[in-house]
Amino acid sequence: MALSATDNVGVTGYCAKESSTTPSGNDSCWTSVTSTTSYSGSVSFTLSSGGVGDNTKTVYVWFRDSAGNISASESSSIILSVWTISTIDSTGDTGYYTSIKADSNNKLHISYQDGTNADLKYTTNVSGTWITYTIDNTGSVGQLSSLAVDSNNKVHISYQDYTNGNLMYITNVSGSWTKSIIDSTGWMGHLTSIAVDANNKIHISYYDGNNRHLKYATNVSGAWINSTLDYADYTGGGNSIAIDLNNKVHISYWDYNNFKLKYATNTSGTWELSTIGNGGVNTAIATDSNNRIHIVDDSSLSGLKSELKYTTNASGTWITYIIDSSADLRATKSITLDTTVPMLLK
Repeated sequence: MALSATDNVGVTGYCAKESSTTPSGNDSCWTSVTSTTSYSGSVSFTLSSGGVGDNTKTVYVWFRDSAGNISASESSSIILSVWTISTIDSTGDTGYYTSIKADSNNKLHISYQDGTNADLKYTTNVSGTWITYTIDNTGSVGQLSSLAVDSNNKVHISYQDYTNGNLMYITNVSGSWTKSIIDSTGWMGHLTSIAVDANNKIHISYYDGNNRHLKYATNVSGAWINSTLDYADYTGGGNSIAIDLNNKVHISYWDYNNFKLKYATNTSGTWELSTIGNGGVNTAIATDSNNRIHIVDDSSLSGLKSELKYTTNASGTWITYIIDSSADLRATKSITLDTTVPMLLK
């Protein structure tokens, strides 16, 4: 956790514990520090075990100075959750290409492929129990589905019709499932990602398998319009899409020929493409409350080391961090941002 304090006499120690009782001067919780009028440091704190289910833990911190004065306490809380594993669908070889979102009521929505029947399936616990539906069973469908939930808690899914090579879209906005062909100009939608903006308009990034380009589809105008964003050869794989607070679009994707992570956005009013760095395989993108960008990807390629990377422009320039280089990381990625808290617990 990050601690800081100022004192004209000089900070000489801190006490951190899970009890709110103010410590005495000789309490065992005290950790001494070199006397200073301005103290800051990052320290570790081991939380106590115990509790069933979600369990709130609170850490209280006091400082003392060289005159023996003890400050008022500051505190921060964290909810520790016990992970539970549930089997939702065990009907055959199922659960391929999953995508999950929570709605405003913290209910879950999952899209995936039934590998036995090559159908697109959807499951939710909105009713309080898990209910599973087959929502498209026309041919071989459901590959690499991507799911989003709008402000009315309606579901939107993009996916590929493998039989016909079409980019597909299905939604329950009307109260029943309605599907549409979004792009049928060749081998489309094998790699796809979907997002919903504040006006409940749909944005889909996807890979044009015929021409090997990055494409984008949206119904912002009221009708579906498809555009090619990057015409460079073998670009658009591993794409991921996010919408910021201004309803601007951000897409991360892979330049296979040059082995680069690329980024496309329309924040300026027109589409701008950038090469951010090496890698770009299997990207995932998110935007924060400041409309800054956060991307995870990996740098795996035949003959090169596989590394999980995190890239962000939160500081104003793009910075990349190696998160993990200990294993084969060539799999799909996902990223979610939480809120910032004043004290970090480890």
